[in-house]
Amino acid sequence: MNRWLKHILVIISFMMLWQLVFWWGIYPTASFPSVFHIFRALWMEFTQGDLSRQLLITLWTITKGVGVGALLAVILAFVWRKKGIVGDMIATMVSVAHPLPGIALLPLLILWFGIGERVIVVMIVHAVVWPMLINIKAGLDNMPVIYHQIADVFSLSSKTRIFEIALPSSLPFMLSGLKTGWARAWRAMIAGEMVFGVIGQSGGLGTYLFQKRVFMDTPGLLAGLLVIIAMGIFVEEFFFSFLENSTIKRWGMGQ
Repeated sequence: MNRWLKHILVIISFMMLWQLVFWWGIYPTASFPSVFHIFRALWMEFTQGDLSRQLLITLWTITKGVGVGALLAVILAFVWRKKGIVGDMIATMVSVAHPLPGIALLPLLILWFGIGERVIVVMIVHAVVWPMLINIKAGLDNMPVIYHQIADVFSLSSKTRIFEIALPSSLPFMLSGLKTGWARAWRAMIAGEMVFGVIGQSGGLGTYLFQKRVFMDTPGLLAGLLVIIAMGIFVEEFFFSFLENSTIKRWGMGQ
């Protein structure tokens, strides 16, 4: 409750400051609408517009990309731990691809995959897989030696070692990587949809923002930004907090 109270106080303070700037008339109303106009636009877009449908499109697309990226990261992390040329190749791939923005790959991805949802999913996978891979690898490397010794004593199978020892022990690192990957995936998603909005491709929130900018609908544009901010807070405060409370904190792994 204290965290939520702080969030609410910060949001209210920012809204009051925004409204004061509007009343002072520093900027034209067309480019700096009041808080009431923004929330009215938000209500109209959800009740009479396509904002709810575009939000669902965005969430469905990013869920698919994050799921594929997370699964790929887990597989590559276990392969990376093996000595030899394959592990060296993955390490080189991480060094090259991790700093590379997904939006920089967009022209090349369009040539390979065409225009549409597949390109955005590939961008999201690229945004998710590298930070998750690095964190999972770090978690596996920091697994206590006694876990390996217990597995050897009881002659546990490879499946048991992976799913009941290795993955649970690296879970804090995995969630940390997933948080970073989610933030990067969210940015890649919105950027990709805004680019496709230029060519009239139907899409989610990014396309919505581009359309509102083209028609100079500033209240609608800011309403879309509020939805993006609200989704970020929701995922951070509910989804990731639920995962941490149900796993890491419940098992005492964060102590």
